[in-house]
Amino acid sequence: MTGLLIWLVCVACAGYIRLYPLWGHLWSPTGEQATLTVLVNLKKSLLEQILAQSPQMPLDQSDRLASDKLNEVLRSDNARVRHAIEQANQAFARQKGPAQDPIYLLEADPFYFYNLTENIAVKGRMADTIKGHQYFNPLMGAPHGYWQPLSLHPYVGFYVYK
Repeated sequence: MTGLLIWLVCVACAGYIRLYPLWGHLWSPTGEQATLTVLVNLKKSLLEQILAQSPQMPLDQSDRLASDKLNEVLRSDNARVRHAIEQANQAFARQKGPAQDPIYLLEADPFYFYNLTENIAVKGRMADTIKGHQYFNPLMGAPHGYWQPLSLHPYVGFYVYK
């Protein structure tokens, strides 16, 4: 009886972890598009302001200054930036229409997780490049690789293996 209970808990945990991307909405193309659009437009307007004030400034220096000012704005006016991203996200979602593309769980491939678990065993982490909540997988989206959201599934597999 205890063995059956442990087995059911493991199956429930595995199902939750496997299906979390469907519940957590980790893949939101409109969300990523809205974030990039807002940040690019904000940096562009900051760069235009800098160039208007100092037209003789070299472009690489003004670009660096615009990046620094963008970081300051993100720290000081975080709520306004998030609100602008949310508005852009809603606008992109309205443009796209009600039909959403179905989410394809690419991670259902066991060799995908085997490779990630093997990376954890050999290198101590899933991928060589991790930025924010995503990691770069050079084996996906050949020939350029693909950024994937971080997941606990390979770590669970690694600890079960150990």
